Amino acid sequence: MNINSDSNQEQYYRRNILGKVNAADCASYSHNLFIDYKLQLFFWAAVCCCVLTFLICLAICISIYIYFIR
Repeated sequence: MNINSDSNQEQYYRRNILGKVNAADCASYSHNLFIDYKLQLFFWAAVCCCVLTFLICLAICISIYIYFIR
């Protein structure tokens, strides 16, 4: 595969005419960034919910343990 073939150069110049990126590529790229951000936000929200649930269960177990020790 030749990297500097005419078709690759044509695609490059079609996308980057005088250093300007095609508007369709920009929209697609920003949309992908937005979806990636939403997925990352959802992932960390799920992790925080799991950690919070674990801490609440741990607090309940410790309080029950202390109640029965006394």
